[in-house]
Amino acid sequence: MSVAETATRHRLKAQEIQQEQREYLALLIILVFGLGWTTVGGVGRFDWVRFAVLFGMFGCGILLYWVNRAAPHLAALVSTALLTACLGGYLLIYPTGYPGFAVLVVLVCGATSALSGLLSTLVCATLLLTLSQHPDALLTAIISLAVFAVQWIANRGFYTVVDWAWVSHERSVELLASVRQRRGELAGILHSLTEANRRLARNRRELQVARQQAEEARRIKSLFAANISHELRTPLNLIMGFSEMMYRRPETYGDVRWTPPLRGDVREIYSSARHLMSMIDDILDLSRVEAQRMPLRLEPTDLRPLIIELAETGQSLLRDRPIRLDVDLPTTLPTLIVDRTRIRQVILNLVNNAARFTDQGTITISASGGDDEVSVTVSDTGVGIAASQLEVIFEEFGQSGQDSAWGRGGAGLGLAICKQFVRLHGGDISVKSQLGQGSAFSFTLPLPESEHRTARISYYAPESWSASAPEDPLGKNVIVLASPGDGHEALMRGISGYRGSSAIDLEQLASQVDEEHPAGVVLLRDPFLQESAEPEQVWDRLGRRDIPVIRCDLPMDALVAQRMGIAAYLTKPVERIELLSVMRQLRPLPRRYLIVDDDRGFGALLQRIIEVELVPESVQCAHDAAVAESLLAANSYDLVILDLILPHGSGIGLLRTIRHTAHLTDTRIVITTGSSYSEEIGKTFPGRIELHRPASIEPAQMGQYVSALLSVAPPDYTRPANGEPSPAPRSA
Repeated sequence: MSVAETATRHRLKAQEIQQEQREYLALLIILVFGLGWTTVGGVGRFDWVRFAVLFGMFGCGILLYWVNRAAPHLAALVSTALLTACLGGYLLIYPTGYPGFAVLVVLVCGATSALSGLLSTLVCATLLLTLSQHPDALLTAIISLAVFAVQWIANRGFYTVVDWAWVSHERSVELLASVRQRRGELAGILHSLTEANRRLARNRRELQVARQQAEEARRIKSLFAANISHELRTPLNLIMGFSEMMYRRPETYGDVRWTPPLRGDVREIYSSARHLMSMIDDILDLSRVEAQRMPLRLEPTDLRPLIIELAETGQSLLRDRPIRLDVDLPTTLPTLIVDRTRIRQVILNLVNNAARFTDQGTITISASGGDDEVSVTVSDTGVGIAASQLEVIFEEFGQSGQDSAWGRGGAGLGLAICKQFVRLHGGDISVKSQLGQGSAFSFTLPLPESEHRTARISYYAPESWSASAPEDPLGKNVIVLASPGDGHEALMRGISGYRGSSAIDLEQLASQVDEEHPAGVVLLRDPFLQESAEPEQVWDRLGRRDIPVIRCDLPMDALVAQRMGIAAYLTKPVERIELLSVMRQLRPLPRRYLIVDDDRGFGALLQRIIEVELVPESVQCAHDAAVAESLLAANSYDLVILDLILPHGSGIGLLRTIRHTAHLTDTRIVITTGSSYSEEIGKTFPGRIELHRPASIEPAQMGQYVSALLSVAPPDYTRPANGEPSPAPRSA
């Protein structure tokens, strides 16, 4: 509100107050002079003059009341004129009468307005000095002037106080209205917040459900990929094995006429089976990476000899094709801490991809070292990739658009695996390409002392995997200290929520701790061997005693080899070359064989390979534990090829039977299984896990440790105690 509007409102309010005062004065005049007029006849002798004066004042009161209601702006002048006229009439009739009536007129007129008071004071003083013959007329005139002056001063203070009170009142009203408005706004905001919180809680519940469903779907996907890969690998292994035997040793099948087209068809069957096997391996690798169960065997690696070796291997991919494979490497390259097998697979996949899309020209493998990383590039002069396809080329099944048109496409998994493997090492991969000019795939690997290595490895998570943010991202890594071949990969796959890496000695462990800042160290120890590090040795070598050390007693390969008499093991699928390599390493060469496997096709394949390639004295097959036990009891064998999972018994039981049978003490055993044989045998031995911390453990913290252990190792009360059936509960 502007100053002018405020002043106008204050003036109108003052006029309203003055109007109310005139109305009250008019009512007072009417009341007083009305009583005087009606009672004048009852006091002594009737006085017409007094009656006329009282009646006149009574009439003036009524007229003033009417004018104040009808024309408020004229009420002040009318009241002044009427009252002074009454005073003049009174002095004309009674010139010697008491002049104090003039003071009353001044008071009444001055109460209505300052102007009326001034006019009435001047008129009353003039009338007193000219018409009154009373000796106190002059004094009354002076008193009237003094009364007006005092009244004017008092009225100014009064109106100031009234104005201040009015302003305060209006301000209070405005503040009250503002408070009410703000209160309403706050109530609306509170309602909105309540609704938002309700929706947020609902969304949080939905997200929790969605996350659980996603994690369950991811778990089922990984489990499905692992199981289906195993189920597919077994029949594919048979197809590969028999087709290879048909192609390489057709004389095995007698007088069959092997025409060149027939042998060519068999070779195509073998090549297709190998392609399917490779694709299944890729799917299994991707499922492990997404589940964060792809362990890395990090070790110091010189890329130069690795790339030269790969170039020699890659020449076989280009046999009889007008393509030259070149290598462009500096004299030296920095040593990297990487998983040699995974990086080898990345480069080989890129070379294979270049070979598929290059009809003629050159494929070049180059590398260069930088300040904090090493870059490797595989370039070709092939058909190139459209710009629109570059964004999806590294996605799973994200083949380029030319694949299906030109018949070159694979499964679309090779580049996706390359991306995941490179990112597992903290690196990055990219591609540059133009149609008709070729492509160049480059990936980088951080140096051991690079800050990028620690940051990228610590924060790595596959893009297709969604999980809650960890409390300490730099601590989501654990290092397993174990000897080579001790089966620590299975342990690292089972450490949920942590990315595992391995070290083979204390020196490598110290280097990895400085680089990766793990949450803890796991000592993997064979309980039957004494050559293993102790927690105190770890703390002394690291120079810090705040890292928790967990020691696990896990039966490993050393136990299997030394205690159970295992000569070797083969992980399915088993290829012909791998089987023959193991057989020919045994001295003396076995002559009598027993194959124990529930898969009849796999057993027949092994029997055919052994009969053709090794020319044994006898080869027998058993497809369940009961038949195998009867054969072992009746015959002696030089070698038993044993599957650990069998119907009507177990491979572990047969293993013990062989070791406790007198005529089989010299029998050698080769294990065939879909998983590590030490994992299977380890299930029959009691396990132990210990947490070592140099500082004392509070009772509450100890309770958390106990709760965590109990949550992952519940008892199985469905099994009978001590091998005996559980007694039935008695009824009361």
